[in-house]
Amino acid sequence: MREKVREEQENRNSKDSSHSGTEAVSEKHTPKVWSLPNQNLGPRFGVVAVDNAGDGVRLIEVWHDYPATRVKEVSSGRFYALEQKDVIVSVNDVEIHGIDHFFNAVMGSPGSMEFAVRNWRDGQVNLMTTLLRY
Repeated sequence: MREKVREEQENRNSKDSSHSGTEAVSEKHTPKVWSLPNQNLGPRFGVVAVDNAGDGVRLIEVWHDYPATRVKEVSSGRFYALEQKDVIVSVNDVEIHGIDHFFNAVMGSPGSMEFAVRNWRDGQVNLMTTLLRY
C-alpha cells in the first residue's frame, strides 16, 4: 500500500514539474474562502426555505439538531419542531416578504429569535421563540 501511495506522489510530482511555475503554484495554493473559520459558521437556524408568493417563506427542509427543531410556543411554553411546508411570516415583529427578508432577519437577530409561523396542517399562526446558534 505504501508503495502505491509513493508511486502516486512521484507521478504527481513529475506532472507538476512539467507545468510552468505559475500553474503549479496556483494549483497547489489556491485559497478556499469557504473553509476559513470566521467565514464558515454554518447555519444559524437550520432550515431551507423558499419564497411563498410574498407571504413569508415556506420551509422545504428542517435540519435535525438545529434550533428549528427546538422552538417554544410563546403562549403555552410547549416545545415543538418546525416541519416542511410550515410558513414563517414574521421574525422579531418584522413581516417577511421573501427569502432575502428572512435571511437578513435571521442573521440580524440577537441570540434568540421570536417569529410567527403558519402551521401547514391547520393554517393557525403561532408566535414561537428559539435560541439561535452563534
